[in-house]
Amino acid sequence: MNMKCIHISLLIGLFLLNASASGADEEADFISILKSNAGVPAKCAACFQLRRVGTSRSVPALARLLGQERLSHAARHALEGMPHPEAGAALRQALGESSGLIKAGLIDSLGWRAEPEAVPLLIPLLSDEDATIAAAAATSLGRIGGAEAVAALGALRNVARAGVPSSVQEALLKCAERLHAAGDEAGAVSVYLDVIEDPVSTPIRVAAWLGLALSDGARRIGLITTALSGTDRPIQRSALKLIRTGEHPRVLQACLRQWASLPADSQLALLDAYLMQDATTALPAIRFAMNSRHLPVRVAAWEALADVDDPSSIPALARAAADGDAMEQEAARDSLSRVHGPGARAAILAHLDRAEPQHKAELLRALGERGDRATAKVLLHYAAAEAETVRLAALESLRKLALPEALTPLLALAARPMSAAERKPFMRTLYAVTAASPDRDQATRSVIGAFDRFPKEGRRGLLPLLGSLGTSAALEPVLVALDDPDAELVKEAVRVLGQWPTAAPAAELLELARKAPGSTLQILALRACIQVVGKEPDTAVRLGLLKESLSIARRDEEKKQALGQIGLIPTPAALETAVEALADPNLSDEASLAVLSIAEKLADAYPELVKRAATLVLAQCERPDLVERARALCGLRSP
Repeated sequence: MNMKCIHISLLIGLFLLNASASGADEEADFISILKSNAGVPAKCAACFQLRRVGTSRSVPALARLLGQERLSHAARHALEGMPHPEAGAALRQALGESSGLIKAGLIDSLGWRAEPEAVPLLIPLLSDEDATIAAAAATSLGRIGGAEAVAALGALRNVARAGVPSSVQEALLKCAERLHAAGDEAGAVSVYLDVIEDPVSTPIRVAAWLGLALSDGARRIGLITTALSGTDRPIQRSALKLIRTGEHPRVLQACLRQWASLPADSQLALLDAYLMQDATTALPAIRFAMNSRHLPVRVAAWEALADVDDPSSIPALARAAADGDAMEQEAARDSLSRVHGPGARAAILAHLDRAEPQHKAELLRALGERGDRATAKVLLHYAAAEAETVRLAALESLRKLALPEALTPLLALAARPMSAAERKPFMRTLYAVTAASPDRDQATRSVIGAFDRFPKEGRRGLLPLLGSLGTSAALEPVLVALDDPDAELVKEAVRVLGQWPTAAPAAELLELARKAPGSTLQILALRACIQVVGKEPDTAVRLGLLKESLSIARRDEEKKQALGQIGLIPTPAALETAVEALADPNLSDEASLAVLSIAEKLADAYPELVKRAATLVLAQCERPDLVERARALCGLRSP
């Protein structure tokens, strides 16, 4: 369409809108356009409007256009949608006077009108030499339906011409659908059986099978059970979809009776269908699935038990969690942690008494995953078990629950004679309990009270507990441990003090470093002191301790660590200390960084002091980024 035609179409559209707005007789205006010398776009637009507002008065004008190649489509589109018998009569009249694509279009419109009067005209066209005409006739007869159409289509359903058999069988399926919708089940079944006897394609065969299964109540169970256990995959997939709707209880029951013969996907579909119903109804299918030979089905069963109120399944879940395939274990453990119902906890606790150790461990682990804080006594009981798997599972659940009331009993258990490896999980659990304790002072008293009951090697594990509590009372026994003859206990005390939440142990650590010059212990104590002194809020006290640390340090590593902390103190005294360190060539970069970090914070208040310090950095340091910062403080531009 050229620009001129587009312009005309727009003008016509505006005219039509104006006509509508003015309240004029729209239909008459549109008929006038059809009878005029207006161009194709204008007449097509009028046809479109007549589909909306046309009456039987419009039919003659539209009928005259049905044979015109460029207007036929628009005209029959208008007639196709008119609820007037005259419109259908005009289409039928034009059918005998047309050919080719125009005729195929008219056939299509007659099909959409679904008027029985068109059937006698369409039946002969099923044998038309033009395959397009024959296929269009078949499709339209399928839309119209009726006994006469079914008989004609059935007689030609295997016509050996390209495109025709498929169209005929598709039309028969539409006829069968109409019969089924109208309640004529026998008629629908008869058509489906005819098509399925010799289908021309797999999609048609599957559609016919599905229609038959839905329409024929007598055959439905046999059709579906045979499909589910058979090897015809297209039909089986259709049966699976049908099963998953859960709309045919008798079919589900029949399928369940032959469960063992079903493949995995059929069992899964059947399980899904049952799960769509209430839990009581689903349980038989779940129990079948629990014992399926197919792993995916068993996994689905364990997953399903999480949402079903069935405490009797607890033993089976415990077995699967302990002994099953990796996927089964994951699913069963998840369900054990989520299975609900008023009897779930009672069932778990009851089965604990008689379960095998591996199964017992899974149940104990589940109590922790469930967050069941009422089971502390049970977990503490099994935390003393001889079987390692049981003991570890109970301790892990106690660690997850972190119950304050478990602290004292756990300390008593951990104090028993055992190897370091055996004590380790006890200490992990104790650490979680103390860290979560709401009354840290009471927890501190409990840990200190147990200190003397622990063997020498076990006391090392108590020190981190005191460190996690961080109370003033907890600090004293850790400081006392610094003088213990057990060198390993002293090292553990130093490590704990270096992570203390306050700077309280800094002075004692510094004193220990003084008393052990040149030893590994001195290095550990000095590093711990420098680390913890950073928590001192009084900057003067902090700087004093750091200066002392610098004075007794023998290695560059500790001196650099101290300079890093000094660089965080924004005072002139700290700046002076950092400047003094510039004289040591081994500390040039760390000292320069400390000087600049402090100087940048003091630049506004002490400009001259800062400039002198920056000048000294320029004289000692060669690191480009630090040199650039020092030049900026001196007011120098980059070279």
